[in-house]
Amino acid sequence: MPDAIDMTASGRIYQNPANPRELWFNLGWYIKDKYKFPSYEGWMGEFISAADYNKVVQDLQDELNGSTVTQTKDQVDQSAVGCCLITLCLACPVCTCVVLCYDCGLKSLKGKLTSKLENSGIKQDMRIEFVKVDDFFKKGDVWKDHASKTLQLRKKGGEQFQGGPPPGCNLVITTKQPISWPPPSATDVVADALQMGMAGAKSAVQGAVAWAQSDQVQDAVKGAVDKTKEAAKAAVEWAQSDEVQDAVKGAVDKTKDAAKAAVEWAQSDEVQDAVKDAAEKTKEAAKDAAEWVQTQVKPMQQAMAGPSFEPCESFKGTKPGWVYKDGDQGRGYYKEDTGCPNLGCCGGARENSINLEVDLSSDKSAAVTQMS
Repeated sequence: MPDAIDMTASGRIYQNPANPRELWFNLGWYIKDKYKFPSYEGWMGEFISAADYNKVVQDLQDELNGSTVTQTKDQVDQSAVGCCLITLCLACPVCTCVVLCYDCGLKSLKGKLTSKLENSGIKQDMRIEFVKVDDFFKKGDVWKDHASKTLQLRKKGGEQFQGGPPPGCNLVITTKQPISWPPPSATDVVADALQMGMAGAKSAVQGAVAWAQSDQVQDAVKGAVDKTKEAAKAAVEWAQSDEVQDAVKGAVDKTKDAAKAAVEWAQSDEVQDAVKDAAEKTKEAAKDAAEWVQTQVKPMQQAMAGPSFEPCESFKGTKPGWVYKDGDQGRGYYKEDTGCPNLGCCGGARENSINLEVDLSSDKSAAVTQMS
């Protein structure tokens, strides 16, 4: 029975130890669903861009997806040899025809893949190489991938062998200059960048310290300090100068004079008389208003309220708002005193109210208006 398809080397990139300019991108096999393309990495930018690489990968994938090849070359050869041995070479002509037909199909597929590379428009030395597993074991060269892992395959007996080139379908890219192998990984690049950054920062700090300690900077700092001291001393001397002291004293004296003048004015006979006169006029106005209310308003309220006593020798029954008693005016009905100055609002005695407007601006004059 033919050996199973070995995908050990697929998806990895190898450098040809015999020619360091050749990088072999192992795609797995030329059988549909039996391939694996290596991922693009930053170090590959030395010879191909990410866009160009992805285009090449897509073109080759499209062609491999349409492949009608279902077995590897090793599997077909093993089947043919087994068939010949079983039939004692009676089936050799048939097996030979099968192998030849397979080889023609494989050669046609390789031609189509090569055509994809040639028509890609990418200016890069690229080719397709199909390698049998048997060819791997024929050479003793050590091939290492981009992660510095040695290429090894296991024979039927279980023993592992180092060798190359990687079996299966390979995209071979020949660079203009040999690539340092293994190439730096993303971690190495970051570490190198960090190390360089730290070294640069350290150098910058050392340079800054040396600059700060230089005679030129020290002299400049000392000069600035001296000038600041001189400026502060000059400001103190100016503040203590006779000119400034006289100006401050003059301002204080003027403020005192203004305050004294204000107090004297407030205590002057003219102001005191004016205040006294205003107080007397206010008292007179209040007195006139009170007299006017007693002589004008109160009689009008009493007149509007009606009689407050009805003589009656005997009790004639209760009357709302009236009390039967012996009073100052004799026996009879007296109107109840509600204590409210607005006689029209209490006890329902009156439905009308009085609105009074008093004009005290003129000499003892008043206007009274009655509103319903």
